[in-house]
Amino acid sequence: MPPHAPSDVRRGLSASTWEGAFAQVFITLTGGVFLIDFARHSGADEATLGVLAAIPFLAQVIQVVTGAVYERAGPTRASITAWTLLLARVAWVVPVALALGWGDRDVRLPAYLAVVLVSALLATAGAHGWTVWMGELVPPRLRGRYFGFRQAVGAGVALAAAWGGGHLLDGLEARREGTGFAAVYVIAAGAGVLAFLAMLRQHHPTTPAPAVHPPFAVLWREVWVNREHRRMFRFFFVWNMALGVSVPFWADYMRRELHMNAWEIGLQSTIGGVVGLFLAPAWGRVVDRVGARPVLIANAAGIAGIPFLWLACGPDRTWPVWIDSFVVGVLWTGFNLTAFNVPLSMARARGGAVFLGVFSAVTGLAMGLSSIAAGFVARALGPGPHRVLGLDLAVHQVMFLASGLLRVLAVPWALALPDPKDNRVIFLFQVMGFAVRHRLNLGRQILTAPWRRRP
Repeated sequence: MPPHAPSDVRRGLSASTWEGAFAQVFITLTGGVFLIDFARHSGADEATLGVLAAIPFLAQVIQVVTGAVYERAGPTRASITAWTLLLARVAWVVPVALALGWGDRDVRLPAYLAVVLVSALLATAGAHGWTVWMGELVPPRLRGRYFGFRQAVGAGVALAAAWGGGHLLDGLEARREGTGFAAVYVIAAGAGVLAFLAMLRQHHPTTPAPAVHPPFAVLWREVWVNREHRRMFRFFFVWNMALGVSVPFWADYMRRELHMNAWEIGLQSTIGGVVGLFLAPAWGRVVDRVGARPVLIANAAGIAGIPFLWLACGPDRTWPVWIDSFVVGVLWTGFNLTAFNVPLSMARARGGAVFLGVFSAVTGLAMGLSSIAAGFVARALGPGPHRVLGLDLAVHQVMFLASGLLRVLAVPWALALPDPKDNRVIFLFQVMGFAVRHRLNLGRQILTAPWRRRP
């Protein structure tokens, strides 16, 4: 059978969707409130939260190295990817032991940070191989539709995992300290094993290897001499710097200042997941029709205003949090889909893995450094309240305000992004209106997998 036979592609996309669902359980239960809460229980302050939030992003720098590895891996790329991701996920059995009282309390936080770091490095290395794998597996004309569907499935799984995990965490922690975190992390590691099994069934297309592998230095230079590459790196670096200022504080603010419990925070994320569940396939079709850049710009402009909504929050005013969850579901669903599509569309057969590695390193470095800086600034400022623009703000809200202002300044940089479909942004809203109406009227189609159509 030819390496790119339709049946192989359909089987590969089906397995990838299952892998994504199990991986989403792991991601949900090892992030957000489940990550921050255990760090706080272990003695973390604002600066430590900044470091904790930065670790997954700084780990992306490793993809510069893995790019060279995957360029030469050939047929072994699939197994390297699968086993690396498995190790990243089963590493979370160590926090299970920490939660149940293993080791001295003084050791708990450093050990926890070490697990997060090791897991992030392995996950980032594996994710690089997965991205290259997907670029070869998914036909270009189906990418928007398929990744939109896959993202919708992930949103539904995140919905259930966040809500159920929050209830499980609070319920067990109320009975005995540590058991809630242990249970959540056991489920996360188990989901990682299931994701590995699904990935083993995923088709890996055979691509002709070059007779001579170009030196890494040559591929590195080819990445940077490309003007379109530099434009893309510039926007995402500035954008991620703006995002990183607020990354460490969302879940902590809801937990400590708004006094929301874990399942309420999970529900807040669930609402966005429900919205994303319906809109992700619609966004995918819009991207296929008008291109990634208009979708990215429109969503980035809206996302820039999200932090300002949180300035109205207080212990007796949590309504902005729930509005945010809806807005996030609309805007971040479209943004994430396009932010993945833009670099994927620019990755060539020669040096594609190196290019994607450099992109990941640039964006991760920006997010990580700004998160660390924000953590130390927040610790220096103190908990507050701080009088800013006539408002009494908690230190978390001060960082939200700074992030919002920086996002506004970053949006115009997206106008220089390359896009093979150079349609005007205004046309996007016309198409999006039709796509949303079509999706809401025919909601049952969300269960129709795109791989059932012949690629």
